[in-house]
Amino acid sequence: MSINGWQSRTIGELLASSFPGDWGEEGNPEQGIPVLRSTNFEDDGSIDYSDMAFRSLAKGRLEKRRVGMGAILIEKAGGTSTRPAGRVVFCDREFNGTASNFVEIIHVKESYSPKFVFYRLYFNFHTGLVNKYQQQTTGIINFKFREYCSEVVELPNTKCEQSKIAEVLSTVERAIEQTEMLIAKQQRIKTGLMQDLLSHGIDDHGNVRSEQTHEFKDSPLGRIPVEWDVAPISKYGSRNWPSIRTGPFGSDLNTKHWVEYGVPVLTIGSLGEGEVLHSELLFVSDRTAEKLKGFRVVPGDIVFSRVADIGRSLVTQPDQDGWVISSNLMRISLDQSKARPAFLYRNIAFSSAVRAQLRTTSNYGGRDLVNGPILRALVFSWPGVGEQDRINHHLDSIEASIRRSIESLYKIQLLKIGLMQDLLTGRRRVTTLLPQPGVATA
Repeated sequence: MSINGWQSRTIGELLASSFPGDWGEEGNPEQGIPVLRSTNFEDDGSIDYSDMAFRSLAKGRLEKRRVGMGAILIEKAGGTSTRPAGRVVFCDREFNGTASNFVEIIHVKESYSPKFVFYRLYFNFHTGLVNKYQQQTTGIINFKFREYCSEVVELPNTKCEQSKIAEVLSTVERAIEQTEMLIAKQQRIKTGLMQDLLSHGIDDHGNVRSEQTHEFKDSPLGRIPVEWDVAPISKYGSRNWPSIRTGPFGSDLNTKHWVEYGVPVLTIGSLGEGEVLHSELLFVSDRTAEKLKGFRVVPGDIVFSRVADIGRSLVTQPDQDGWVISSNLMRISLDQSKARPAFLYRNIAFSSAVRAQLRTTSNYGGRDLVNGPILRALVFSWPGVGEQDRINHHLDSIEASIRRSIESLYKIQLLKIGLMQDLLTGRRRVTTLLPQPGVATA
């Protein structure tokens, strides 16, 4: 071993015990034993304890196969062409149960850190080392665990250094978990705020209206502020284009229109939630696009899915000027001095009142479909443009916060990957973090 203070061991040499789980007999949550399955395995190495099976298992058999805190579970069957068998998770709590017979339960020797060994096995899986231990029989991909135990790994000589590496990686994982929880909280706040703002609005003083403090009126969309208008899109449509336009052709990949490079065509496949999926764009020639200029978009148009996931939409950006829409999409063009595209986009995509209208009017012949007459018949609530701007500003702010949190999460995830590559291979050491001989610690 070239790393001073590290040793080479086979995986089997690290284990105090290794045994398969036990599926037992039919049981129930009241009297059965909780049993973990591969469906409880999370990709980050944690266990989802929320959806466990409950089985009947004799006490003696349970004692031999109990999971317990610090146990490592390895999936032995159920791999796919895109995800091999051999996934690994760590039991981080007291668990009075076992795992299924398709899961190997392992306990690490006292002289080694269980969490370090887990991270080492987790690293093996995510770097593809387990791929050579896959075996496919009768359509099921199994993991050759016994052969895997002969795989040689490197680890620090001392349990103290092993534990410190595991502690560093666990700290990063907690930061990931906390950031994921923050994002989930921000998303919940956004959802609640979205519904409040799209139905109640914000007054001139920046306060969200309520019926206790502001005057409301009845409307086809429910109770709305008395200042708001209820009208179809046509009242606020563009003076230069038809307010609503359906694309000219379908998205059949064999159509004669498509070329390798040219003017992008938005299809339902390239329409993400609020964004373009650039990898899914199709193209037509400049000549074809010129013939279809009546179906091209300008910045600020709303592109709307009229089939399948009805309501999926986006607002076109300056760099999408002149793109063409296909027949499974509709283009909505507004007079932007009267109505802000972002406000209508949010109504189409998120307003429960608008969604309710779509559900009751869009089913034709057993399938969901929106056409021009249907969309023109829909009514929307329209605050003045000043209030639309205030609503958009509030929602833009929370969406920006969510984006920052997502960017932060991505950076922490990259940090975890980098630290695993460095710390688990000895490329970087944690010796400076370890207690020094002869130095008193508080």
